[in-house]
Amino acid sequence: MKLSFFGNTSVGRQRDHNEDSYLIFCNIDNNWVEVNNLEVNTQKSNGLVFVIADGMGGANAGEVASEIAINAVKERISKINFIPKDITEIQKILYSIVLEGHNKILRASHHNKVMQGMGTTIVIGYILKDNLCVGWCGDSRCYVYNKNFDKELVPFTDDHSLVWDRVKNKEITPEEARLSEDSNLILQSLGGTLQRPEPGFKWIKLKNNDRILFCSDGLNSMLSSIGIQQILDFNSTTQETCASLIQSANNAGGRDNVTSIVIDVLDTGEEKIESDINQNKTQVKKRKPYLLVVILILMLIIAAGIYFRQEITNVFHARSVRDSSLASHYSELTNPNELNKHNSSLNLKQDTGIYDKDSIFYNDKKVKNSNLVSNEKIKIDSSNIEMHMREALIKILSIKKSISMIKPGGAIYNSNFYDKNKANLDSIQANISLQEELIKTVVILSADNYLVKVTNYVKASEIHKNIMKTLSELEKRTNEIINR
Repeated sequence: MKLSFFGNTSVGRQRDHNEDSYLIFCNIDNNWVEVNNLEVNTQKSNGLVFVIADGMGGANAGEVASEIAINAVKERISKINFIPKDITEIQKILYSIVLEGHNKILRASHHNKVMQGMGTTIVIGYILKDNLCVGWCGDSRCYVYNKNFDKELVPFTDDHSLVWDRVKNKEITPEEARLSEDSNLILQSLGGTLQRPEPGFKWIKLKNNDRILFCSDGLNSMLSSIGIQQILDFNSTTQETCASLIQSANNAGGRDNVTSIVIDVLDTGEEKIESDINQNKTQVKKRKPYLLVVILILMLIIAAGIYFRQEITNVFHARSVRDSSLASHYSELTNPNELNKHNSSLNLKQDTGIYDKDSIFYNDKKVKNSNLVSNEKIKIDSSNIEMHMREALIKILSIKKSISMIKPGGAIYNSNFYDKNKANLDSIQANISLQEELIKTVVILSADNYLVKVTNYVKASEIHKNIMKTLSELEKRTNEIINR
């Protein structure tokens, strides 16, 4: 199953600091790394974790509580070096994370009077293969929505709040709960109370075209379910959808911090199987009533073939001569030594199409089958893509050089400064490694990580769009560390 995802947060319009925190954690090659804005094949990963924590407590205490919760998730998940065998095992992991985060927040508040009473909501999604298991405390939500099957958007999770209990008891509607003055009264949280949290748990098997949304209540308190559904219905990327959700919440007033993570299920492989099965069943049903008709038609064809055998022979002979000529022509076109001779007559230029010894495009038509491109109508400026991929590689190299300057042996290395920022630097380097791995799937690099050849222009174009924002953010984070 393939997933695409993106997360972001905003302080909103009426708060002076952001108490929301979020995390996207992915297991790649048995290593857990913090990621964003990626496309991942879950069959090649031992799990993905998505978390949102909405802090509370006044001053900056809420921000501290949500950060403690996120760090508790990181520490616990990072220790998982096995594949959970079933949903029950994942549920136990999520339950232990919630309790660990709760206890750490309580300990931190006991050591600092200013932070006494701080707490946070939390919603955690753990995706393993094609299963999503969600655990939550408070009113941060998860939605699982598919516009092909769902008429209306409803939360996958049930808020631990006073008003949502009334919704479940059918005393008020979800919209009345959203607009209620008591909507901020939650019944479960990490820290904040002496009551031990009792998280809720649900799981679901994902299907093609599912859109998963994790969000803090700063989103769903400002936007109705219909408003959120309309945004999810657009065929936008996860990044565009996430930006639209946050912007719409801010446009509606932005009274609270707003955080969202959007995940798209791109392909589970099941739809095609089911389609093939249904198609085969339909074909079997259709064969039986028309079997006699088919036999009669075949007999007529055979009789006509015998009668007109000479004419048929002539037709096939002519077609054979024509196909032989075309095959010779295509063979000549795909010969590297002959390409230059034909480019002028075909008007096939590198800046208006794709060509190499295995693929030739002319007027949007594929002359020879190519393993590189599946969409025959696509036209790509290959020279521009090569330039863009070089731009991405140069940015990666620049970030690496900046980090090397402050690492041991670097030009401006300082042990205290490095130790203080090591965790952030390690996170940046892990993200850089992921971007490099993405690039390596579509290009051939030299030993010095310089571009030698693009092997798949279509995928390279998609990857470039996805990674440049990530690289810009990583570059910004690196410069902020160096300039402290």
